[in-house]
Amino acid sequence: MAKKKCGLIADLIMVRLHVEFDTGYRSSKEMQDLICEEKNAAKGALRTGVMVIPKSRTSKFTAAVSTLRTFYLDKSLPWEKGNWRVVPVVQWQTFKTELESLIVKAKDAFDECYVTGYTALKTEFSKQVGDLKVNFPTLDELEERFSIEYKMGQAASPEDIRIQGIDSVERKRISEDMKRQYDQQLDSGLGTLAKRLVTAAEDIGSRVQESDQKGKKYSRSIENIKELADTVEGLNITGNDAIKEACKTIREDIAQWTPETIKNEPSIREH
Repeated sequence: MAKKKCGLIADLIMVRLHVEFDTGYRSSKEMQDLICEEKNAAKGALRTGVMVIPKSRTSKFTAAVSTLRTFYLDKSLPWEKGNWRVVPVVQWQTFKTELESLIVKAKDAFDECYVTGYTALKTEFSKQVGDLKVNFPTLDELEERFSIEYKMGQAASPEDIRIQGIDSVERKRISEDMKRQYDQQLDSGLGTLAKRLVTAAEDIGSRVQESDQKGKKYSRSIENIKELADTVEGLNITGNDAIKEACKTIREDIAQWTPETIKNEPSIREH
């Protein structure tokens, strides 16, 4: 049976991840003037710029940041504006441990690419920009722009309104408004989970319908959809029956088959 939504607030921890670094983009008036003069274009129609930090030298860092952000988004539910999300209390320690581990890896990758590799970055920059008049940031500037951190908090309970100077009628109205807001946020989060399940199932479904299965590989897809079912089940904080049934279907009707069976047996693909 599904849990009462507004009673779940105490079971949630709010978390917000903040990642900031110098992307390397610099606007260039010189490029703008050159293009306007050469192509007879209006300045207001142009957005011209230069990437001063060579992407080829920072791929390890950007990959680490991408992995961090993916984990953060996949293992939590959307909550409030400002990038706040929620994690069930029972999963918090596991989530926190992995989040901090990925933050450390991203910081190590930054040191490798930007700090230790600063001279190589600057050398590559000089080769790429040619005669364009654009400055390369100092190491201090790069380090000053870099920040990865997370904040956590607890959502205020609709049952515990502590605003001074309001009467019981207004307090009740605020409580009811908060309950409606939280119900909407939870519904939105559960809708996001459901969409992830549907998208993953449709991906496999579309590929098994193709008559030519030569070269088709399902190992990674099966692993991903099984992992997704586990993740979604853990984030199904209201015990939504439709989501529970979807996870069961994925395990029993999709993930039970080996990749070889799916590829080689038309009857299983039809199933």
